[in-house]
Amino acid sequence: MLALEADGTVKGCPSLATVGFAGGNVRDLTLEQIWNTSAEIHFGRLRSVEDLWGFCRTCYYADVCRGGCTWTSHSLLGEPGNNPYCHYRALEHDKQGLRERVVKIREAKKASFAVGEFELLTERIADGAIVASSMAMPRPAKRPHPGEPPTVGRIPPHLGLCRSCNGYIHATEADCPHCGADVQAAAAEYETECDRRQAVIARVEEQLRALTQRAGV
Repeated sequence: MLALEADGTVKGCPSLATVGFAGGNVRDLTLEQIWNTSAEIHFGRLRSVEDLWGFCRTCYYADVCRGGCTWTSHSLLGEPGNNPYCHYRALEHDKQGLRERVVKIREAKKASFAVGEFELLTERIADGAIVASSMAMPRPAKRPHPGEPPTVGRIPPHLGLCRSCNGYIHATEADCPHCGADVQAAAAEYETECDRRQAVIARVEEQLRALTQRAGV
């Protein structure tokens, strides 16, 4: 997508800050030129696991999600690639008896699209003890952008579905990393159950047609 500010500045998302994400201005360049040559517009297409940090760096879905929404993590933590507003992340922390809390530590500057500064605290649910802080987490090293950014980025890997727990999994998985089920066996059992349900539906529909005919409707 593209976003256009009132003065002609072009960004890759309307929510992102102008500084650091402005790819150019339509008064100076065409949209095609900005789209094809601006590194700032390609923040999402160029991102890889190497650009992630915190929980997102080690997440099972890292290479598919790539840190999720750029604006969310950038506006909260000053760096894309670590998105605390993720349902899967919250569930994984809960399994470990942990939760995360966002705390404001600095107000936003008085400028358009400016945001404050926040700290992400990881706490034990049992007693509220802080076990980690985003301020102490290593950030990804800045990688130089190529001179000519690609117009089409690398497509994320395709995910399948574990029919035992309905969790998304990589196509190469033999055993589900979420529930431990045999993926092929679960898929076969699911297909068998689908066939059984279709057969039940067909019998019910046949009985309804017969009842309708007898009733002369």
